[in-house]
Amino acid sequence: MAGAAAILRPGRNCWRVAHAARASFLIDAEAYFAAFRAAAVRAERSIFVVGWDVDSRTALAPGAPDDGWPATLGDFLDALARRRAALHLHVRGWAFAMLYARER
Repeated sequence: MAGAAAILRPGRNCWRVAHAARASFLIDAEAYFAAFRAAAVRAERSIFVVGWDVDSRTALAPGAPDDGWPATLGDFLDALARRRAALHLHVRGWAFAMLYARER
């Protein structure tokens, strides 16, 4: 992590630098969205969603989840914001092609 140490400066451009004892790759969307959903539900201060081609109708869980949270991204984030006033949600999506403008 020598190269990263020169770029990452705790307190200046990142929170901290730490070594992970383990890591995992999320290969398919179902695993990714399930991990995002679980992490978002546990978030205490902030959530940053960066670089997605965001479609609020994206299902984060297959079928109807039984955990009391909505299944689709937009409704899920809205529910988080309403239930947890202290949680800061930041969503920055990529500019999408005008070809899809009518669908969004």
